Amino acid sequence: MAVFFGREASLEVKVHPLVPLSILDHYQRRESTQGRVIGTLLGKISDNCVEITNCYAVRHAEPEDFSKMALGRELNAQMCELTTRVAKREVIVGWYSTTIPGVNFPSNNVVVHAFYCEQADNPVILTVDTRLETDEIVVNAFTVAPIVLEGEGVGNILKEHTVITEMGPQERICVDKMITGGIVPSVRSNNALSPEMPVDGSLSRTEDVLEKLLGMLTAVSGYVDDVVAGRREPDNEVGALIAASMASVPRLRPELFQRSFADSVQDMLMVDFLASLTKTQLEIAERINASL
Repeated sequence: MAVFFGREASLEVKVHPLVPLSILDHYQRRESTQGRVIGTLLGKISDNCVEITNCYAVRHAEPEDFSKMALGRELNAQMCELTTRVAKREVIVGWYSTTIPGVNFPSNNVVVHAFYCEQADNPVILTVDTRLETDEIVVNAFTVAPIVLEGEGVGNILKEHTVITEMGPQERICVDKMITGGIVPSVRSNNALSPEMPVDGSLSRTEDVLEKLLGMLTAVSGYVDDVVAGRREPDNEVGALIAASMASVPRLRPELFQRSFADSVQDMLMVDFLASLTKTQLEIAERINASL
């Protein structure tokens, strides 16, 4: 008798910092009658890697009869359409849920997962512990794999996968700013986002980065000068890396670069203004709701 437990290939799940923070924010804004929150995960899929870059909330109702669980299907479709207009490369890769104390995997998750199986192939389930009893944000990722007995499916099993924090330069700057004088979170082997890298939230960090960049450019320039002058043996691998780096830099005339830089600064200021305005409106709405 042969028993086969799903696919053996391990899946790598990369999570951007915006995702757990958005989930925690959704949990904080939930209705008082809700024990947990549910939402859609967006990202990219390549080989055995799922990169989760964004998410949004989905309304739901959990009656005692889990088969009658209701999900905001229309809202999910509208949100998916709007988000993919902004980020066309993002697709639905799974769904998230906050944990319920004392419950490992609620039975009505079967209904939720069945819905997301219509949206994605083998969707990822991301759980976030909202208790925050320590300085860590515990994030776990699962997929559902079939149990096959003698060539026939007899059930399903949850397979847990390693969670890795994926952080780009822009996200790192934001995280540094949020944790002024603190630390940048990363992931340990137990899938907990834990502090490891000290940072400085002031402008001195930007200065340090620019000085480091200038030092690397000076070192590369010195290497090229030595090779051209015959003082150093050329290295084909190093030369290929330098050529690839130079090719990735857009060639712009100084006036075009200044215009592009000025436009980017204006866009950044506009985004900052809109973010401040949105934050103010949310605070006013919360105060109005609290007074009712």
